Amino acid sequence: MTPEQIETNQTEIRKVMDRKTFSVHEHCEKLEQLESMLGLAAETCAKSFRLCSSRERLAIEEKKLTGQSVNQMVVRYTAYENMLYKYSDLLFKSLIEQIGALRTLISQHKKEILQ
Repeated sequence: MTPEQIETNQTEIRKVMDRKTFSVHEHCEKLEQLESMLGLAAETCAKSFRLCSSRERLAIEEKKLTGQSVNQMVVRYTAYENMLYKYSDLLFKSLIEQIGALRTLISQHKKEILQ
């Protein structure tokens, strides 16, 4: 997966997460969409991690980095890929949290109806 594909996936996930919902029906629709994006979010996170680690290895090999400053130098050479991974990981965790929050809202609404 290319960095551009990772960014595209992140944008698609973010669009669904950022969509405002006001009714129980809209909550349910969004919950369904978020749950269907779990696989995409997990794949994006895994692929961005793989991209970051392969670029780290490449930076070490190409620049012939050695010594105590290797970590600092690798971070400089792979900052973009590292941020892609961190953002993908954050999106995945936020997606799970948002799914839980929507489930709670829907459950509360069900309880109100039954009372």
